[in-house]
Amino acid sequence: MASFQVQAETGRGQWRGRAEGDTPESIAERIRRGVGLPGLAWDTALVGHPACNRGTMLATVGGRAVDVLTDRPLYERFLHEFRHVTFDRRDVKATARRVIGAAFRNPYWLLRGGAFLVRKLWSARRELWRRERVGKITFFIHNFMDAKELDPERIRNCSFMVMTDDGPVSMCEHNSRRDDYILRPITLPTVSGPAVWSPLDGTLRAPGP
Repeated sequence: MASFQVQAETGRGQWRGRAEGDTPESIAERIRRGVGLPGLAWDTALVGHPACNRGTMLATVGGRAVDVLTDRPLYERFLHEFRHVTFDRRDVKATARRVIGAAFRNPYWLLRGGAFLVRKLWSARRELWRRERVGKITFFIHNFMDAKELDPERIRNCSFMVMTDDGPVSMCEHNSRRDDYILRPITLPTVSGPAVWSPLDGTLRAPGP
């Protein structure tokens, strides 16, 4: 995976606001030019709020990139009908056997899915004929929000969260009030009873004002 985290103004650090022109759209365009395709399907596999995240998956054959998310209805149906198939990234061959076995039990996937696969293989036919290495890469862009411009809708639909004493919190909300979370004293059990640990100096003290 190649992940790009677009900078946000959190009120900390030497780098503050992002440079002019550094947007998810400009990064997506640079990626498109880099892989050498006329376009990329960024809106097929949605993760979280669309204003926060965008991603795309490519197969690679030698130096050629093949966009495998160009048919959104097919992708959505695949997710639904193959939801019970176990995908183990550690054992690609076993996963492929399970997917092919499930496809052979449904004529739709033999015909519709097969036609889609043939088109993709044909686009890389020269590289496949030369038996060049086959791989994959996922590009992901995360658009962090500035601390003073948090969008409640994006916060509610966040897919990138941090666990706190108060439960999971959106990463952007956490970044905007980081010290409130990470510097909060924590009550710990000890052999002498509860004690309060201070993240600032690492000391333990008895509970109380």
